[in-house]
Amino acid sequence: MKFELTTTGFEYDEEDQKQLEKYGFKFSDSNPPKTKQYLNDIHQVFIEINSLKNLEDLSKEFGVELILDFHQMIIEIYDDYK
Repeated sequence: MKFELTTTGFEYDEEDQKQLEKYGFKFSDSNPPKTKQYLNDIHQVFIEINSLKNLEDLSKEFGVELILDFHQMIIEIYDDYK
């Protein structure tokens, strides 16, 4: 099943940025210069999840909770406060 992959946060350090870029997230420079900002309103990221194992692996990779919305087919990486 194809899900849109989103994040709760929008500012990431270099390590987190590299991890998210593997899934297709795009970043732009922000201030201070060592911080990057995810532009979620411009670029959508999708992921194929076909089993609970795929979902478990995704959760383990990010080390945070995932919020699943099966009605809108969205998986949110819950990595910041709402």
